[in-house]
Amino acid sequence: MTLHQLKIFVAMARRLNVTRASEELHISQPSVSKQLRLLEQACGVKLYRVVGRRIELTETGRLFLGEAQPLLVKAEDLETKFRPNVAHAGAGSLSVCGTHGPSASFLPSLLLCFRQSHPGVDLTLRTETSHAAERLVLTSQVEIAVVTNPSYSPGLIYQPCRKERLVILAANNHPIAKKRNLTLAELAMNPFVMRRVGADEVSSAEQILNQIETRGYKVNRIMKWDTTYALKAAVKTGNCLGILYWDLAEAEIKARELKAIEHPELKMDVQSFTVYHKGRLLSSTAESFLDLLRKCLLTTETIRVCPPPRRPGLYSEMRKSVPKLCPA
Repeated sequence: MTLHQLKIFVAMARRLNVTRASEELHISQPSVSKQLRLLEQACGVKLYRVVGRRIELTETGRLFLGEAQPLLVKAEDLETKFRPNVAHAGAGSLSVCGTHGPSASFLPSLLLCFRQSHPGVDLTLRTETSHAAERLVLTSQVEIAVVTNPSYSPGLIYQPCRKERLVILAANNHPIAKKRNLTLAELAMNPFVMRRVGADEVSSAEQILNQIETRGYKVNRIMKWDTTYALKAAVKTGNCLGILYWDLAEAEIKARELKAIEHPELKMDVQSFTVYHKGRLLSSTAESFLDLLRKCLLTTETIRVCPPPRRPGLYSEMRKSVPKLCPA
C-alpha cells in the first residue's frame, strides 16, 4: 500500500467515478484502475463495486475512507514540516527544477505568475539535465521538475507537459544561412558544437543529429560546451553550427546575430514532462503550482502574465524574454 494509492482511492471515493478521479489527479484512467486494484490486493478486501455505470463503496470501503482521509492530511503535514528543502527554508517555499528548454521558456513566467497569487512563498527555480532533475525529485530536494529526456524512473510519475522547439543555429553571415533549399548532405558537411550533458544522457540536440546519421550522413561533432552562452559564441564565429532550444536563442535570432535553420525531414521538437514523486504527497503549495501549470497548458490562446508586479521594469523585461503564462 502506498500514499499514492490512498490518494487515488480518496479521489475516486469522493467522486464515485474513475474517469472523474483520473481527471482530478491528471492520471490516466487505466492507471487509476490499476492502482485501485493493487490497493485492494494489498489490503485483501473489496473496497468498492461497480453497479451499472455507478460506483458504490462497500461497507469496508466506507470504513477505509474514514481512516484514509485523516492519514493523507497527516502525511501532507509531515511532508511540509520535514521535507529537506522546506525544513530549512520555512513552510512557505517551493523548489522547482527544469531542464534547459523549460527553464528558458515558460517556467520563469509561470513562477512569476504563481508568486503574485502566493506572495508569501519562497520560490526557487533550478536548471539541470533531465536525469539530475529526476534525482532531485527522488531525494526530495525539489518537489516538481519539468524534463525533456526522462529516464522513466519507477519511483516517479511523468505527465506530458508541452512540446519544446529546437533549431539548428548558424551565424548570420554563414553561407548555409543564405541557402533556401538546404539538403541534409549540406547540413552534415558542417561541423557541429554541442552542449555537454550527463554521461548517461542523450541530449535533444544529439537526437536531431542522430536523425541525420540514420539517413546515411556522417555528422562531425567537434566540441562540447558547458554553457549555452559558450555554444552561441562559438556559432557566431561562423566556423560551426549548433543546436539549441528556440527560447535559448530567440534574442540572438531576432537581433540577426544568429540564423535559425530547420529542415522538413527533421523532427525539431521534443516532448517535455512534469515529474513528481510517486510515493510522497505533494505539499499544498506544489499542488497549487501544478494546478496553475495545467490550466496554462490547457489555454488555447497565448497565455499572459498575471497582474504586473510592483516593479514595472522587471515586468517589461520578463515580457520580452518569456512567453505569457497565466490564463485569462
